[in-house]
This record gives sequence, structure tokens and C-alpha cells, in this order.
Amino acid sequence: MLKNMANSQAFKAKLVAFNKECKEKMKEEAALRTLKNKLAVFELEQSISREINKVDCLEEEVMTTKDLEDEAMGITKPGHAQEEDPLVKVNIGDGREDRPTFVSQMLSKEVSDQLIDLLKEYKDCFA
Repeated sequence: MLKNMANSQAFKAKLVAFNKECKEKMKEEAALRTLKNKLAVFELEQSISREINKVDCLEEEVMTTKDLEDEAMGITKPGHAQEEDPLVKVNIGDGREDRPTFVSQMLSKEVSDQLIDLLKEYKDCFA
């Protein structure tokens, strides 16, 4: 009888340990399912965000018919104001003859000077 009691207690101890192990495994599986669900939600949000960004980009690029007409009017119709860089007149002649040309005022002094030197060097290439 003592042997049966010892076997019974050993079995009970193994059963308790197995039950504890099962509960821990179930907690781990539940945590894993939760993480998988969170990952799926995150991936869905990222996908939606990319699609929204694509739509935003497309909306920014869309020009209305009015925009296109206004742009065409500025290009083709005389008398319509067209935006231009302010120009400065420079002489690329050699002193004996004047060869006026124009350079943008928007250029830095350094770039403007380099451009004028280049124009003077190759002045015979320009009408």
C-alpha cells in the first residue's frame, strides 16, 4: 500500500508539473499569437501609409485644365506676362567693337565672372 501511495504521489507530482508546463506553453503561444497579430496590424498600417503617400504624390502632380490653360496662355499669347530672370547687360567685345549680351542677375558674383570670361573667350561662337 505504501508503494501505491508513493506511486500515486509521484504521478500527482508529474501531473502537476505537466499541467504547469502546459499552462506556460499556452501563455507563450498566446503571447506569440498576440505578437503575430500586432505584426499583421503594423504591416497593414505600413501598407496603407505607402498607398496614402502614393495618392498624395499623385494628387500633387495633377494639374487642372485651368492650370494647363494658364500655362499655355503664358507661353503662347503675346502680352501675357512671363516670368524671367532679371538680366544684366555685359560687353564681351574686345574694345574695338561692342558685343553686348545679357547674363542673369541671379548668378553669384563668382559664377557670373566665370561665365563672362568664358563668353569673352568664345565670343566668335555667338551671334
